[in-house]
Amino acid sequence: HTQPSYREHPAKKLLDAGLRLCISTDNMTLAAVSLADEYRHCVEDMGLTPEDLGKMLVFAAEAAFLPEEKKQKLVARVREASGASRMLFAAYRLSMVF
Repeated sequence: HTQPSYREHPAKKLLDAGLRLCISTDNMTLAAVSLADEYRHCVEDMGLTPEDLGKMLVFAAEAAFLPEEKKQKLVARVREASGASRMLFAAYRLSMVF
């Protein structure tokens, strides 16, 4: 853990200050934490909104280590997702692909 608790993590403050954040996991085998778990903690424990998660999902797609053409397609797919539930579902599905 890099923070004493999820509640004390500064992610919401950093995002609100304009930093480009994205959610990820450590090695799932070692940490026993999935991306879905991390998204749940973001909303339930850290004060992030589904809209925040959608914004961070776009940031993650924009930062992906992909050839530029594939990255632009990924970003377009993420941006096309509308509504908080679709963004969260998109995040889950994309985590399964990459």
